Amino acid sequence: TNRLFYSAGRRASDIPTIYPEVLVADDDDGDLPNGTPNICTINEVFGAHGLFSLNVDFDVPTTFPSGSGDVDLSVAVSNPYPECPVELEGLLRYRPEGDAGAVQEVELVNNGDTLSAVLPGQPDDTVLEYQIAISYSNGSTTSYPLNAQAPWYEMYFGDTTPLYCTSFHDPTVESWTLANGAASVGWEIGTPGGLGGDPSGGSDDATALGINHDGTYQPGFLGSATSPVIDVAGYDRVRLQYMRWLGVEDGFYDRAGIFLNESEQVWSNVASPGGSEAAHHRDGEWRFHDIDLSDFITTNTIDISFTLTSDFGLEYEGWNIDEFCIVAVGELGAVCGNGVVEAGETCDDGNTTSGDGCSATCQDESAPPLPPTTGGDEDDGGTGETGDGKATGDIGGRGCGCDTRDDAPPAGWSLLLLGGLGLLRRRRTRA
Repeated sequence: TNRLFYSAGRRASDIPTIYPEVLVADDDDGDLPNGTPNICTINEVFGAHGLFSLNVDFDVPTTFPSGSGDVDLSVAVSNPYPECPVELEGLLRYRPEGDAGAVQEVELVNNGDTLSAVLPGQPDDTVLEYQIAISYSNGSTTSYPLNAQAPWYEMYFGDTTPLYCTSFHDPTVESWTLANGAASVGWEIGTPGGLGGDPSGGSDDATALGINHDGTYQPGFLGSATSPVIDVAGYDRVRLQYMRWLGVEDGFYDRAGIFLNESEQVWSNVASPGGSEAAHHRDGEWRFHDIDLSDFITTNTIDISFTLTSDFGLEYEGWNIDEFCIVAVGELGAVCGNGVVEAGETCDDGNTTSGDGCSATCQDESAPPLPPTTGGDEDDGGTGETGDGKATGDIGGRGCGCDTRDDAPPAGWSLLLLGGLGLLRRRRTRA
């Protein structure tokens, strides 16, 4: 025990890496896959602290169209050391996104090499979060995801319309803008090499977008990857859905972010008050991530930027991004600026510029008609006029002279009104 402890303390870089270093120190034939003399005891002890777990593979889709119904969730569990049999129990927890008071639990059914459960179908436009807790015969429990800063997997229910999607298959045709600051190695589209915590490929094939596919990001890194401009006109609900493999220090030191139109931040990693190892964000697997962009969108076009800013200390694998999609929820509505007056619009002059008679939201900017005047020898500030002698409506302050604006009343209408007022004044004089 002293020998194993000494070897681990000398060579491990942090607590999670103590386990493999102990195995190396315990190995007696240079072949770790065939086990070590004390492998079962080591696994039991380290498993009690969540530092050893079986190989777990989730076979769960990420999006479900309207009417999909219940979801069959299957978790394949394999023991890399069959000489150390382990009894398994499992628990599935789930909730609507962010609703801590609505967590429900279902026991997983042990089918030998898989654990399974059924997730109930959800209403359209719902993000459902879930996690798996696996208990071993020694009393230890491991919860998945293995990321304390993102402890829930996500899935989305409902129909969507893809507006822009890419899986980064061909770097020569991707119109993303990659900015790496002063770094010699930064954002790139290609095949991650499985080094420095990176995956060994994309989430759906070999390629992905990421920072330094052959290792960690650099100290003092400041860079971004920005999508092409995406047309979202006519949609009230827009979402970002993509696959993520992110490794980054506590946001107190290194900050990973997602921005809309390069200015509106829609997501960032957790930043603890003073910096803590427990607040590092380490996915360690491809994760589906959904973000509702609807409340941030104020224009007909958007772009999305993934950013990373690091200090000069510890570095991890950084961003890996794949299966990127901007999707719309619901039917296409009126599109302001297309030159066609549609539902909800009172004008459409082919642009989204205010001040030209048709506003940026396609509402008529011309003046409302002048309300009718009332009788009386003097201006009493009543209906149709204000106390300062200016008529209510848009005419106030412009006087009674000619109006050359496009929305001015026809000249004949003005003459008729003046003639009527003159006749009224003559009748009053006779009285």
